[in-house]
Amino acid sequence: MNSFLDKLLRAVFVALAVGFAWGIRGHFGHLIGAMFPGAMLGIAFAYVSGQKNIIRWTPLFGTIGGLGIAIGGYTSYAVLHGYAQSGPPAPWCNFAYGFAMLVLQGGCWGIFGCAALSAILDARKPSVTKFLELVALIFLAGWLFQFVVVQFLGFHVNPPRSNALLGHIGGAIALVIWLACNKYKLALRGALLGFTGFGMGMIIGRIIGNLCRHLEISWGAEHWITEMFHFQTVSINHWNIMEITVGLVGGLVFTLGMLGKKIDECPKDNGYTGLNFMGILYVLGMIPLLHLWVRTNWEYTEKMMTDIITQWKAVYPDVTEHLSAETVNAHAATMSNLMIALGWVCAAVWMYLYYTNRERWNWFPVIALGALISILDLYLRHYFYDPMLPGIYVDEAKAVLMVNMRTVSMGMFGLMILYVIVRECFWTHKPLIVAEEKMQKVPWLMCLLTCIIIYACVIGLAFKFNGEATMKTANTRWPTWEWRLGPFTGEERDVSGNK
Repeated sequence: MNSFLDKLLRAVFVALAVGFAWGIRGHFGHLIGAMFPGAMLGIAFAYVSGQKNIIRWTPLFGTIGGLGIAIGGYTSYAVLHGYAQSGPPAPWCNFAYGFAMLVLQGGCWGIFGCAALSAILDARKPSVTKFLELVALIFLAGWLFQFVVVQFLGFHVNPPRSNALLGHIGGAIALVIWLACNKYKLALRGALLGFTGFGMGMIIGRIIGNLCRHLEISWGAEHWITEMFHFQTVSINHWNIMEITVGLVGGLVFTLGMLGKKIDECPKDNGYTGLNFMGILYVLGMIPLLHLWVRTNWEYTEKMMTDIITQWKAVYPDVTEHLSAETVNAHAATMSNLMIALGWVCAAVWMYLYYTNRERWNWFPVIALGALISILDLYLRHYFYDPMLPGIYVDEAKAVLMVNMRTVSMGMFGLMILYVIVRECFWTHKPLIVAEEKMQKVPWLMCLLTCIIIYACVIGLAFKFNGEATMKTANTRWPTWEWRLGPFTGEERDVSGNK
């Protein structure tokens, strides 16, 4: 296989893994939700590397990726997406500001975890003292930056939401400066790639979401596409589109830039054995369990079940005579607990494979974690109980093309499984090595130009797509306004009660 194509396919696999996981992340949210795509980034990257020495660190990669990416989950960014959806009659500075903040938001999601994953690949690793020094510096710089901007300058990022993004920006600046001053070039390379990939993924996904909102009202019955497929509008979850795109672009950019770093020696028993043991338990045992804890809210799911049961009874009146929200929730709870138990079984299986050096099973943790969280989410979201499966169909009564993005993400997971089957049967991963000189280059200019060019293109597209449709779920910063307050009038409004 051509070397470039081979590298691209490996990177696409990681992109699919992170995009698929990030699409599910939004259903759980915050720090715990972000552990899933972070862990998938780490273990998928280790799998496609083809290097035995990296594969031996797969549990550590999953742990570092999960914890590193999760740091970004502390921030609030829903209102930033509201700014990026604003359009006429609101001033254009609102969506320009929104997209700029989303670059920083997405970048701060990726920079810490990607820097940490890259540091594992470096033969020159920081001592415990240096690592604690870095952590202290990041927290101090983050607190100081947020304090100065909010308290002295009086600026709030997205009122009335949290200003935690400012703390992450200050911490990210401190991280980059510390890595540059201490000449940790590989970690600095990974940090910049993580910032660029996830930052650009955030705004690319947002503008695609805006496009979909625009199409919802612009495709009338006279459009040739609607005439051919017998629908008048499109119903797509623009938020899920954004999330999937963040993972796809972030995973792709990081992997293309970092894949190929050669690790000369297998890790010796200097503490890594214990870390890998705990990493296996964390990735396949604790992550699913934590996800169940944050999403066990049966009061919410009972409300969600009302419409689904009504649909079932309309389609299958005889079969669903005794169907109720309580019976469905009880079954969903049982299956969810089964997934958690299966997670610990998978952890035991991975431990056996790891300590018996079954290298041909390196794909197992990626597919296992993806399947566990995906199926758990499907039961918690009552997806299996929806009579409208598979989720992409034309509602003839409303002439609307319905697209369930959860079905799309399941298709992405199917492509991951197909990739593993083809790879293991025909083109097993061989070590992919890039010249050390290239890996030590820090792509300052490339990352800067990429951010500027893509941001400029997105702003240009926003002038085209932002407007009546996107204003239905928009916010503005100047003046302060949000869609729940009624039509935009250009007057300052109090949004403090709409947290």
